[in-house]
Amino acid sequence: MGRSMRAKQADFFEKDREVGPRRSVHGGATGIGRRKVARPLDVRKPVHVVLKSSHAVGKMSLLSIANKLVIEKIVRERAEKYAVVVQGFELMRNHLHLIARFKSRLLFQQFLKTVTGLIARHVTGARKGKPFGKRFFDELAFTRVVQGFKDLRGLIDYFKKNQIERDIHPLARVAIEKQEAAARKAKAWLRRRSKKLSAVTVKTPPQ
Repeated sequence: MGRSMRAKQADFFEKDREVGPRRSVHGGATGIGRRKVARPLDVRKPVHVVLKSSHAVGKMSLLSIANKLVIEKIVRERAEKYAVVVQGFELMRNHLHLIARFKSRLLFQQFLKTVTGLIARHVTGARKGKPFGKRFFDELAFTRVVQGFKDLRGLIDYFKKNQIERDIHPLARVAIEKQEAAARKAKAWLRRRSKKLSAVTVKTPPQ
């Protein structure tokens, strides 16, 4: 195989991180319909993990009083057991985000398997002889190898934004949405008026 062919293949795999040997993404919606392959892992880089459930509403919300502290405890204790370094954690109503470093593929797999299983069992109340009857999490855990400091900083900023949105009171959120809608309406009106003034200026005959 010539050098140019190898270069083209390298470029292709560099761009398509979902399917190439240097891919960084696995699971979630990206994993639907794909053949089973090992999760990407680089022990030198953090991994962004997302677990999402459409069943997490009402009493099964991840943020409910009965669930929030228990889920945080599960993640904390399993991280300690499997030598996982947690760099970021954000719990939302129907999903959670985690940024963590893993020392080996085995520890990575064990952590994901036990955390997803324990959270699902606690939230649904499933136990031996009384199963939930369906999958709690929508898909396989989504994981993505974080690429550099800029990528990591962007994720942490996203976590902060999520936290702000989560902590806003519902009535305050409605008020904010109304203000944003009014601002968009005002901008649209100004754009239309500006176009009309421009049209009038063009049509005005020279003196």
